[in-house]
This record gives sequence, C-alpha cells and structure tokens, in this order.
Amino acid sequence: MLVYLLLKTAFRVPNNDIPVKNQYSKPHLRQWKTYIREYRSLEILNIQYLEFYSPFSVLMNATAVQVALFSNVMLFTKWEQLSTEAVVILVSWCALDQILWVICLEMAAQLSVEGERTVKAWKGFDWDSVVGNKVMKKFAKSCKPIRIGHGTMYTIRKRNVLTFFKAILRGTFRAFLTLQNKHGN
Repeated sequence: MLVYLLLKTAFRVPNNDIPVKNQYSKPHLRQWKTYIREYRSLEILNIQYLEFYSPFSVLMNATAVQVALFSNVMLFTKWEQLSTEAVVILVSWCALDQILWVICLEMAAQLSVEGERTVKAWKGFDWDSVVGNKVMKKFAKSCKPIRIGHGTMYTIRKRNVLTFFKAILRGTFRAFLTLQNKHGN
C-alpha cells in the first residue's frame, strides 16, 4: 500500500497525457537526481517484498480457486443432502473467499496501473536542464513498472480478476458435467 501511495503522489510528474491532481511532494524533492535515487530505492523495496510474497501469490490464487470450486460443486451436487448450517457455511466460504481475493487482486492491479502511469509520465516531462532531460529519458527506459507477481510466471494485472472468475465458472461447470456423466444422471 505504501508503494501505491508513493507512486500515486510523490513520483508522479505533470504530463500532457496524465494530469497530476495530487502532487504532495515538496518542489525541491521533484528534481531528476532525487527521482532516480528514490525510485531505485522503491524498486529495491519492492524486490525485497516480492522475495517473500511472490511465491505465496501463486499459492493463494490457486487456493482461492480451489475453495470456490469445492464450495460450488458441493452445493450443486449435494444440495438436498446438506443441512442448512452446511449450506450457510459453504456459501459464506465461497463468498468470503472470492471477495477477499478479488480485493487483493484489485489492489495489486492498481499498483501495476500506477507503476505504468508513473514511468510514462516521466518520458514527456520537461526537466530543469538538458542533462536532466537526457538522463531521465534513459532512466525511464531502464525502469520496469512496479508490479506484484511471481517473476514472469504470474504478474497481477487488471485482467486477473476476470481470469479468476472465469477459472471458477469453468471449473465448476466442468466438475459438474464430469460428476453428472460419472453417475449417469
């Protein structure tokens, strides 16, 4: 969350394509030398964070899908046999699981969007000197937008929420059809 706030407020510069409404950093901090040092520090902070978090992001995504699939399949196939308490528990598991994981995915996707906007804003900004313009153009090319994920295998972006729901729906229907064919119903 701290990284998101820094990208949204401190590292954003005014650009023709991306106006800045919430520039809260001091003007003397918005110099190209300061941006380079501080943005690299933020990248290092993000890398340190991802060393711990990134393996869990893949695991948490798989777990969220499996919990939702289990709940859905149990509700569809055993509806008549389940007690009211069991139905309430399964529905609440499914709902809470999806709501919490979608919130996490949305927050990570917003970080990705802000990281891309920040780096794009630097490319068109007129810095205080010719040297500053040249250095910041090269620096902006060298920067990768800050994102959350596990390397190139799993990077959280805006479309991951839709992919998450698509996996749940597809998995539920496949499991339901498989169980229906297996039992000959």
